[in-house]
Amino acid sequence: MSIEYFATTAGRLDHYFRTCIGAAHVLMDFGQTGINYNEMQERFISGLERVIAKNLPEYDGVTNDHLREMVELARGKDWSDREQLLQLRARYREIRHRGE
Repeated sequence: MSIEYFATTAGRLDHYFRTCIGAAHVLMDFGQTGINYNEMQERFISGLERVIAKNLPEYDGVTNDHLREMVELARGKDWSDREQLLQLRARYREIRHRGE
């Protein structure tokens, strides 16, 4: 018996949030120095752009428009600034937990 994984908009948004925004936030909270936040930002943006291009099934209220919005928000933020990361996290939570 095997379990198959189907990529969806919600699943990919969760993945890139955890591995990029979430990771950046944790590293910042623990006072890590020498972190290349620009690289994390670019990984998040390019990852979501690939998801949008694949036109994956929309799931759990997360649409491609939400992904585009997150890309634009991510582009306009300074990821080395904790408050700006918190703004990205807040919008992610609104999308994921309210289906908005």
